[in-house]
Amino acid sequence: MPRYKLNIEYDGSGFVGWQRQANGMSVQQTLEDAVRAFSGETVTLFGAGRTDSGVHALGQVAHFDLSRNFTSDKVRDALNFQLLSDEDHAVADSYGAWGPKKFMGREFDGILRTTFIVGKDGKLKAVMDKFKTKDHHTALIAELETLALE
Repeated sequence: MPRYKLNIEYDGSGFVGWQRQANGMSVQQTLEDAVRAFSGETVTLFGAGRTDSGVHALGQVAHFDLSRNFTSDKVRDALNFQLLSDEDHAVADSYGAWGPKKFMGREFDGILRTTFIVGKDGKLKAVMDKFKTKDHHTALIAELETLALE
């Protein structure tokens, strides 16, 4: 039975802490759900330490066992996909990146594209959010040329 080690980094703001609890979503439960989603197996994740509610982590270590053998790349990519997917659009909504769009005369909801132009000094120079995807490169070049003249 293969054992997989995880080196985990997370923002703990929305969690009740590391350990699975009845009063809310924990980091452990989130990771176990992600493993089940890609492998089809129910696992118990064992952490090398715990965090309290709202605490962030850099380099926390945990492990789990699976009956099937996956490459470490497959496990990493599958977990990242599961953890970063935003099926209910909660993350996109919280950043204002999900909303109504028009395409071929129809309106639907989707990801709103925004381009940020940052100067060499690290300061925001321009925000482009009103363009058609097919014209993006032309609009970007025009904006860069305008900024170069300033």
